[in-house]
Amino acid sequence: MRTAAAVAGLLAAAALAACGSMVPSEAARKELLPTGKLRAGIGLGASPSAFQAVRDPATGLPRGVPVDLAYALARRLESPVALVVYADAGAIVAAGPKGEWDVAFVPEDAARREVVDFGPAYAEAAVAVPKGKAAALAYASRFIDEAKDDGTVRRALDNAGLKNTPVAP
Repeated sequence: MRTAAAVAGLLAAAALAACGSMVPSEAARKELLPTGKLRAGIGLGASPSAFQAVRDPATGLPRGVPVDLAYALARRLESPVALVVYADAGAIVAAGPKGEWDVAFVPEDAARREVVDFGPAYAEAAVAVPKGKAAALAYASRFIDEAKDDGTVRRALDNAGLKNTPVAP
C-alpha cells in the first residue's frame, strides 16, 4: 500500500513538473507581453504555408499555421493575443525593430538574422523575436520545441491543409 502511495506521489510530482515546464520567467513575460497581450506578427498571402496565413472567407480574420501557433503560445502565457497583420514576411521582419510585434513565425535567412533573433525552426519557418530579448527568445524557443513534441505544430500544419509539410526535427 505504501508503495502504491509512493508511486502515485511520484507520478503526481512528475505531472506537475511537466505542466510547469512552460511557466515563463518574469523577464520572459515582460519581453513577450510589454503591452499586456502577445502581439504576433502574421504575414498574409494568397495560399497558406507554414509561415503565411490566409483570410478566412467567412470571417475575414487571418487563419493558418502562424495564427494557430500564436494562439497556442498565448494560451501557455495565459495572455490574450493580438494579431498584427503584414503583407509578407519581409514586412514582419522590418517591423521587428519598431516594437510593433512581440513574436513572429517567419522563414530564417542571413539578412533577417541581422534584424531579428530566431529560435528553432518548426517547419519551413522559425519563431522570431525582436533583437535583444533573450528571455523572450528562450521562452519562445522552448515553446516551439515542446509544440513540435506534443503535436501542436503537426495539428497546425494539418489544419492549414499542409499535411505533407514535415515538422522540423
